[in-house]
Amino acid sequence: MMRLLCSLLLLALPALAVAEDFGQAMWGASPDDVRQAETRTNRTPFGETDYLIYEASLPDIHVTRLVYQFTAGQLSQGRFLFKPAPDAPVQSWIDQFEQVRHLISRQYGEPGSEEVLTPNADTAPVQMDWATALSEDRLILKTRWQTDRTELIQQLAWAGNRPYHQVIYRPLTPVSPADGLF
Repeated sequence: MMRLLCSLLLLALPALAVAEDFGQAMWGASPDDVRQAETRTNRTPFGETDYLIYEASLPDIHVTRLVYQFTAGQLSQGRFLFKPAPDAPVQSWIDQFEQVRHLISRQYGEPGSEEVLTPNADTAPVQMDWATALSEDRLILKTRWQTDRTELIQQLAWAGNRPYHQVIYRPLTPVSPADGLF
């Protein structure tokens, strides 16, 4: 079973990153450039100009979306948004966070930092109790990686009435719009 999961994760690596800065694009790309390069299903609401949403697929994750965000018509940030099945227990969000952490670490190496944020040290949950702490909005998990051009930040936190899991990609060095990059 573990061998099958590892094989599936290796097949999913291209979905998380390729030679590009995010998804199929380089920082500073236009929405038209991204539309031409992307082969995944476009889920962007009609008329939207500040972002593009594409469907992705990762093993054991119910929904994965790529979000290309644009500033002044140029790619300035990217996000992967993850969601397990609607009836999945809160622990599945913790498991999913660890699965994505492992997947990214296989590609970029161990994270530069890992944080378990709580309101104060007195309420810090032991790892066995992370699901309860997350559901009570007493826990944020955050992991960071860095490449030569991009910072990746994986976050899991409570948002409203459910967990929220994302990986944010952003350029390390903003480039001026005149250069064609941010």
